[in-house]
Amino acid sequence: MNQILKVEKFTALIGMEDGSVVEVDIRNMDFAPEVGDKVRVYTYEDEIFVRKVEKSSIEDIVKEQSGIYNIDRSGVYDLEEYYYEPEPGKALVNKWIYVALAFLIGTFGVHKFYSKKIGMGVLYFLFFWTGIPSIVGIIEGILAVTKTPDLNGNILI
Repeated sequence: MNQILKVEKFTALIGMEDGSVVEVDIRNMDFAPEVGDKVRVYTYEDEIFVRKVEKSSIEDIVKEQSGIYNIDRSGVYDLEEYYYEPEPGKALVNKWIYVALAFLIGTFGVHKFYSKKIGMGVLYFLFFWTGIPSIVGIIEGILAVTKTPDLNGNILI
């Protein structure tokens, strides 16, 4: 972000992002410049126009405070999105353990016991001889593989 480096009586020196410095007439600014102001610089033919940038995003605040982070807004996410909050009726389980249990011994409902759904686990165990829990276990394993885990590798089941 461009920044005002020095303010004189009729001119201001602006440090550009590329490291260069530009001298601008204060009359081409629509605000009273102060050292440290973040600005955008526009050129049209021979004229230079300067507009003050308001701190409106977390991106600007982080850049100002750290000075070392180059933030691409498309890659910034709120970390709260990646930690699951407990929900009634859902259990937080490790994704890959759940998938392995569902594929390998889902017939007996072990993955249901692991996800704290004891009643469903008992039903799977009682009806394992029909083969239906095997099919459902494989489907649940496939569905678990497609879920996005949080930062700790957990998913809600």
